[in-house]
Amino acid sequence: KTTEIYSTRDTKSPEITRLYRQDDLLVIQTNEQAICEYNDKGFVFGTGTKITNSLSNQHSLLISEEKFYLICKDEFENSMSMIIIYP
Repeated sequence: KTTEIYSTRDTKSPEITRLYRQDDLLVIQTNEQAICEYNDKGFVFGTGTKITNSLSNQHSLLISEEKFYLICKDEFENSMSMIIIYP
């Protein structure tokens, strides 16, 4: 008897699928569950301010700056390139 096991490896970073302003909030939607961090200047993931402490497809933060630097990372450590958002 032969047993075959198939697995899929996730090598793609999260992508922003929707970005909009809702009152004083900036709402960011990603195509997969991720943790997102932001800062008011360039940074590396792990040193920014977490938007949420858990994996999610929707992230929102209070608009308090003229621009935000954002990085999101999925559960497999795939990180998107930093982007700059001008709300």
